Amino acid sequence: MGRPARSPDESRAKLKPVPATETCEDCGTALIHADEGSRCPACFDEHLYSLDAGFLDSYRKFGCRSRLVVAEACLRALVLESPDHRKVLAMTIFEQYVQAMNDLAGLFTAFLNRHQAPILKSFMEFRLDHKNAVTFFDAVRGVSDSEL
Repeated sequence: MGRPARSPDESRAKLKPVPATETCEDCGTALIHADEGSRCPACFDEHLYSLDAGFLDSYRKFGCRSRLVVAEACLRALVLESPDHRKVLAMTIFEQYVQAMNDLAGLFTAFLNRHQAPILKSFMEFRLDHKNAVTFFDAVRGVSDSEL
């Protein structure tokens, strides 16, 4: 017929306990059990600072180019597609430029805040909403070319 039902205690007995890191692997500070990972927040930020140069290099090679590559591929496809597909391709091109603008504003903000938080963290947490867009455009408008 079917397998006999197990009691909850029998199910738990088969699970292996996961070892919990109780101290930060970098500084030895006691970790709060709700924290995920094996670093305290301060050491994790230091770790992110150490990744900033690599992140910027990878973004230079791949991240900023990806928007352009997709937009150019869609632009080339516009010639061959039907009118309905052209509309979708045109919207995709526009979407790539809006997302590139989001990335630019995020990087600009991350560089401005680099002394308060790692660039990688600021960039990943950035959201282009009305307030951030106005702040970005005001900041860019008030900065000279040499300061940029």
